[in-house]
Amino acid sequence: MADEDIRMLLQAILDYFRWLKDIEQPQGKRLTDHYGQILIDFVIFSINKDIPWKDMFTFDTFREFRNYTDLKNTSHAIITLSSYLQEKGRIPDPLLIPNYQVQLPHIYEQYLRYLQQSKGVSKGHVRLSRRVLASFHDYLNNHNISLSALKIQ
Repeated sequence: MADEDIRMLLQAILDYFRWLKDIEQPQGKRLTDHYGQILIDFVIFSINKDIPWKDMFTFDTFREFRNYTDLKNTSHAIITLSSYLQEKGRIPDPLLIPNYQVQLPHIYEQYLRYLQQSKGVSKGHVRLSRRVLASFHDYLNNHNISLSALKIQ
């Protein structure tokens, strides 16, 4: 693998973290710390396995990385990075994991349909929104908070 591929990956990760910081929520620090560990491991994996840029965000590479790393829950970090890179035009397609689509409660699905149909946002943005809503939904469930109990304040 060329040094240029690693430079591209490192620059992409730095840009991605700047973007995450701009949209950071109160729990965002923990998320970026966790994603940081995963993505550092992904860089090391890419170097050790000599993965070229064009193959970094394929399902085969992801599956190999999952077997390589000891870290858990790596898919969200790699998928959201690849979605970010696709949105920015740096890769042609984001990482797609077969049969990997988070199913959300009906109200979230309605919102995602509204985004795509009424607001005309891209499929990549809808996928990224789905991941954010899935994390949000998990947080609410883990803390026994009803969505309808939330206040705008």
